[in-house]
Amino acid sequence: MVYGTEDEYINRERAAYEKERAEALFGTNLEIIPFEGKHVVNVNFINGLIRYDLRK
Repeated sequence: MVYGTEDEYINRERAAYEKERAEALFGTNLEIIPFEGKHVVNVNFINGLIRYDLRK
């Protein structure tokens, strides 16, 4: 799950709710990856995920 730390649509309650839903769907395969920024498509960050080893 990727989200911006300054996202105007995600408050603490919403983040907790979305985390709970994601855990129900993905179980232990869930990784939460926040990035500095707002509710935008951060192309550089997403491109960096290509090199990110999610199996760690």
